[in-house]
Amino acid sequence: MTAKTTAPVAEKAKVLMGQSPPSSACSENGDGLPFIQGNAEFGRRIPSPRLHCSAPTRIAEAGDLLLSVRAPVGELNQAMDRIVIGRGLSALRFQPVEQQFAWHAVKYAAPALNRVAQGSTFVAVSREDVERFHIPWHGQANPRIAAVLDTVDEAIAKTEAVVAKLRQVRAGLLHDLLACGLDPHDQLRDPIAHPEQFHDSPLGLIPKDWSSVRLADEAEIQHGYAFDGRRFTDKPLGPTLLVPGNFHRGGGLYFTGENTKYYAGDYPPETALSNGDMLIVMTDLSPMTLILGRTVLLNEAFTVLHNQRIGKFRLKRPSDWNPAFFVTLMR
Repeated sequence: MTAKTTAPVAEKAKVLMGQSPPSSACSENGDGLPFIQGNAEFGRRIPSPRLHCSAPTRIAEAGDLLLSVRAPVGELNQAMDRIVIGRGLSALRFQPVEQQFAWHAVKYAAPALNRVAQGSTFVAVSREDVERFHIPWHGQANPRIAAVLDTVDEAIAKTEAVVAKLRQVRAGLLHDLLACGLDPHDQLRDPIAHPEQFHDSPLGLIPKDWSSVRLADEAEIQHGYAFDGRRFTDKPLGPTLLVPGNFHRGGGLYFTGENTKYYAGDYPPETALSNGDMLIVMTDLSPMTLILGRTVLLNEAFTVLHNQRIGKFRLKRPSDWNPAFFVTLMR
């Protein structure tokens, strides 16, 4: 077995820092090479440039690794053709025979580079930072290691493609079930084939035996508590404080080292949420508001506090509703 070793990037690759070309030379429909300023157009592994540049200043060659050197530092893609890179990127030019392994090595080590960036006033790293940071390097074993990791990545990509298709199927099925419902024979009702089974409503056509209701007539919303910000901490010194960032845009809640806050202080007992509570994001400060209105049914093994900007539904007639179905409708 080959002993694990590391090497600074500068020993294994040429580092080329990006430079922004004149804005007048860049356009969506113009001539020239593809151009990307930063990681906004990164894909799973290959970027999708939106602009072209007729007066390039820094060019990455096919096969170069494209490393984000501005927030978020450490994101990685690979150039499949010659491409112009802006100030948010650097190109790492490894020997062609080492590019496959280098992809995995840099991706594995990049979090360390991001930690370097966090220590600066402006979240970014310099050429010297990139050249100095160490990556795994195993010499003659590199191609074999890369082959194994490539196989795993290919399996992951195929699985993700299947999951994406299933999500589309689920979204369509969810719409049909909640808009049309099932007939007595558990077949999906069809408003085109059987218009006599439907009637108009504020929601559009719905089955005749259904009715639409106003949310305010069925539930009220209890707002969260304004906890003392001075007691917030990243360390588990108290209960978990629920924040909008814990709501996943794909549904449900998630808690990681980056998005979890704790409350290290006394709190009103009624602010401790219970499993089965129906919660909704009331304020979303993110640029695209992708989680505004996301609704979940709480089910966690630890204490969660009802923070401000999170609403909690209270059903006026609990016996009329299944909480899981209510949350599905809201989503």
